[in-house]
Amino acid sequence: DLHRVDRRQRQMCIRDSLESELAGAIVPGASEEAFASVPVAVNADSLSTWFGDSVDALLREWGLVLDVRIDDQELTHHSLRSGEVMGCVSVESRPAQGCKVEYLGSMDYRLLATPHFAGEWFGDGLVAAAVRRAPLVVFNRRDRLHDALFRRALRRARVDPPVHYMPASEPYLSMITSGIAYGVVPDLQSAELLDDGQLVDLAPEHALRVELYWHRWNLRSHLLDALSAAIVDGAREILPQS
Repeated sequence: DLHRVDRRQRQMCIRDSLESELAGAIVPGASEEAFASVPVAVNADSLSTWFGDSVDALLREWGLVLDVRIDDQELTHHSLRSGEVMGCVSVESRPAQGCKVEYLGSMDYRLLATPHFAGEWFGDGLVAAAVRRAPLVVFNRRDRLHDALFRRALRRARVDPPVHYMPASEPYLSMITSGIAYGVVPDLQSAELLDDGQLVDLAPEHALRVELYWHRWNLRSHLLDALSAAIVDGAREILPQS
C-alpha cells in the first residue's frame, strides 16, 4: 500500500546517505558544505537533560546537523519503524526487524508541587478527591506518565484531573515551580529544587522508573556507529544503570 511505499522510500533515502558516507563523502572533520543530516527521534525529557551533551562533540567532529523528532518515549520507535529516522530513544527493549538495541539507563520521575500548592490542594495527602480538583500539567495528550504514577499511588485506573497541556520542558517545569500546577518531573531536572525546598514530592513512595533504550538500524556505517556510541556512552555516564 501507499504507506509501505512511503516507508521504503524514506528508508532508501537514509540508506543512500549512509552509503555515501561509506564511500567517503561524510568523514570526521568534514567541511560545512558536506554537512550530513542525521534524523533521530528523542523524548523531550532526554532532550532537555542528557542527550545534547552526549552528541555535542560528535556533531563538531563529523560536521553533522541533527534532525530531531520529539515524541513520547513510548512512541519514538514508530518513527524508526516507519523509516523516518535512523535511530531513536525508546522504552521498548526489543529491537524491531532490521534494527538493534542497546540499554541506556533509567530516568526516575516524581509527582512534584510547590509547598504552597501542596498545602492548598493536598492538605489531606494525595487522595483521589484532591486529584480530581487540583490542576495538573501534562506534556501533551500522549503523555501517560501521570496515569502510571496515579495507578501506583491511588490504585485507580483513572482519575481525570483538570489538565494543562504544555509541550515544552522549560515552560512545563515553570508552571510547577510557579505554583500554577503540579506535575511529573524527572529527577535530573528536579533534584536541586527538591533539595532546597522549592518543590515537594507528593508521592514519595511511588517514584516511577522508566528504562530507556537506543534503537538503530542494523546497517554497516561508521557514522551510525559513532552516533550510537556517543549516545550510549553519554547516557550511561548520567543515567542510573539498573
